[in-house]
Amino acid sequence: MFCSKCGAQSVPEEISCAKCGASLQSSTPPMENSKPMPVTENPPDPQTIRTKSTWANAYIPDQESCARAIRNGGIAAMLSAAITIASAIVALFANTSNAPPNYMLEPYLFIDVILIVVLGTFIFRKSRSAATLAVIYFVGSKIFLWLTLGKVAGLPMTLVFLFFYANAMRATFLWHSKYRDAKTKETT
Repeated sequence: MFCSKCGAQSVPEEISCAKCGASLQSSTPPMENSKPMPVTENPPDPQTIRTKSTWANAYIPDQESCARAIRNGGIAAMLSAAITIASAIVALFANTSNAPPNYMLEPYLFIDVILIVVLGTFIFRKSRSAATLAVIYFVGSKIFLWLTLGKVAGLPMTLVFLFFYANAMRATFLWHSKYRDAKTKETT
């Protein structure tokens, strides 16, 4: 008798496959001349198969994905700082009475860049406080920007950055609760 799921040969008295656990009891009789399914040498591990969607990054099942989520949050912070500094430099050379470029001329924007870089650096170092402050600061600065401009601008990009910041915050808490102690036990 062969398993209909994995093709492994099994004893006729068995109720389930010894290899994959599938039920060997079937409601239909086996077909004549039926051949067993070919068995691959090394079937893929379900945990190593990853989808390519952005939402797959929100799933943190193991230490590697936790570290990746933290790294992505740090990268998002550095990218946010780079976009902010680039916008501020471009706005310095613009002569307009338009609200967005005038907002970008604020000297506090350079302090904003420094703060984002510092928070991003500490996110890379798995700081829960920095990750939480990055989320709070990002949300607060977006609300302030939208109130200053009088409209909600750049919402899709805001949601993308918020996703990576929030996921990094979640991952830092998970790292400290599950994996930090495991790392110190391995080194000792």
